[in-house]
Amino acid sequence: MRWNRDGLTQHSRASGIPAARVASAAARHQLTCASKVDLIEPIDQPTQGDIVNVHHAGQLGLHHPAAIVPRTLFNEEHEMFRDSVRRFIEVEITPFHEQWEKEGVVPRELWNKAGAAGLLCCNVPEEYGGPGADFLYNVVLHEELARAVATGPGFAVHSDMVANYIYKFGSEQQKQHWLPRMVSGESIGALGLTEPNAGSDLKAIKTRAVRDGDNYVISGQKVYISNG
Repeated sequence: MRWNRDGLTQHSRASGIPAARVASAAARHQLTCASKVDLIEPIDQPTQGDIVNVHHAGQLGLHHPAAIVPRTLFNEEHEMFRDSVRRFIEVEITPFHEQWEKEGVVPRELWNKAGAAGLLCCNVPEEYGGPGADFLYNVVLHEELARAVATGPGFAVHSDMVANYIYKFGSEQQKQHWLPRMVSGESIGALGLTEPNAGSDLKAIKTRAVRDGDNYVISGQKVYISNG
């Protein structure tokens, strides 16, 4: 398979006849991919961190899609982490994901397993129980979830949004209490933003939380809560 500026062209060495050309924005880049029956000399050797054009590879029946855009964003340690993430997804998520979709819930145990594997809140500082790694480790996790089409686990909301909100805007007491629990998977970060008349427009939110002694009285209406 070979990418050219016009699209993806499939060639057969036996016949030399070009097959279907697939239009794609990625076709502006010169790329290669391997088919399960043939291989035209690669332009670049694919690595774990390369972007795979899963959609077109799937359409063309590729067994090992390797249509790639070479990247220098990730280092060797990121790629070692990617291997661990991929194995975790293959063992702990992919075999069960279809059933979770039917049931409409991801098992609580998955969060504990993900925490034990060091997949959650990778950029939380060590002083709050995190690895203290850079944000690219979070990116690797989300790329691999997308690669596996694993839409159930809400790790992005948990690690990238809620944990960062607490770290940047929470009190020291809140950081000490919640962040270690989120790193381990003991606590799950959730976002309840969407209302009947508000969502991305957060200024329009009408729900209010009023302090009442040691508790808060919440009044309002939510449409759904991510990770709720």
